[in-house]
Amino acid sequence: MNSISMHLGDSYDVGQTVGNMSKSAEVMKLVNNLMEGSTNGCNYAGVHQRDD
Repeated sequence: MNSISMHLGDSYDVGQTVGNMSKSAEVMKLVNNLMEGSTNGCNYAGVHQRDD
């Protein structure tokens, strides 16, 4: 019975870790998109800057 309990606990922990990693990946994608926007002639507010 103890073995089953430990296995279920491990499975729960793996699920938590996978969930956290997917959230982290989403945040990284958003940050990457923001950084790409700032290097393509946009300021941090997303407003296009003129190249006069």
